[in-house]
Amino acid sequence: MLVLILFFLLLSVFLYALLGGADYGIGILELLSSKKNRDLTKSNAYRVIGPVWEVNHVWLIICLVILWVGFPYLFNLIVLNLHIPLTLVLLGIIVRGVAFVFRHYDAVEDQSQELYDQLFRWSSLFTPFFIGLSFGALFSDCMNLPSDFETLATKSYSELYIYPWLNGYSIATGLFFSALCAFNSAIFMIGESDFKQANRYSKKAQYANILMAISGLWVLFSAIYTTNGIIHNLLNHLSFSILFVCLIATLQFSIWYFLAKSRKIALRISASLLTLVLIAIPFAAISFRFQENIHLFQFEYLENTHKALGISLIIGSVFIIPGLVHLLKTFGMIKIFEK
Repeated sequence: MLVLILFFLLLSVFLYALLGGADYGIGILELLSSKKNRDLTKSNAYRVIGPVWEVNHVWLIICLVILWVGFPYLFNLIVLNLHIPLTLVLLGIIVRGVAFVFRHYDAVEDQSQELYDQLFRWSSLFTPFFIGLSFGALFSDCMNLPSDFETLATKSYSELYIYPWLNGYSIATGLFFSALCAFNSAIFMIGESDFKQANRYSKKAQYANILMAISGLWVLFSAIYTTNGIIHNLLNHLSFSILFVCLIATLQFSIWYFLAKSRKIALRISASLLTLVLIAIPFAAISFRFQENIHLFQFEYLENTHKALGISLIIGSVFIIPGLVHLLKTFGMIKIFEK
């Protein structure tokens, strides 16, 4: 049952990074667009993402519920060390949601529309940055363990609540996730645009992919420099490291090839697989140390909780997945697969 719960945790993180990331990314693309193209990107955002934008947070909620109910020690570790960036994430989600609604449905069009536009654009960059930063901090070696109360009592506020996430590795992860969001959004919009607009989004996807590569190298080198546990776990399992490198290189090559050939369906599949591989890397690294970190995931008194949680996730998926597919088809968000 524990393996099943971890599978749903990985799935929820992946879907939020893919679908929610594309949602955030449209705001990043709008922010980075020229003035003459911003209105076009804005109208495309409402046409394509507007009807279902709120649905993307379902995956974030599922992820938090799994951590809270199934792994209370790990959840405590996260909220203790990362309450500042997580609060900023929640603030960004609220500001972005308010701006998204009011800039479109405000009864009076005046200078406040520009304020709403700016809030939406910058919160679209701000929020995924701190999501990625928090994710990177979680898998770094800077986290304070709440079980070591004597050590915690001797540390300053900065050492307890700022240093765990304010470091080069976490910042690089935040930048990487922001670039990934922009990339996924551009790939998605290619399939929802006419030929001229598709070429524009294709260029944006290329730029975002280059930024992913640069920030990804920063993540790698900062992890090596800080003796990050993820890198050491992967290096100790060389076959898996080689597999991940080959998968990423193959997907990168296929993405650029399909961009050149305007293969929309293949592009979406390749981008989705690349996101899945990137999300799976830290999960794989932790699984290599699963036995020595078992206390983070399972306690004897949680056995019944895990059974109930696993059954609930199975039942929930029976209703959520078909409902999501129907919703996307209703608003034409997956019509590219019907061509």
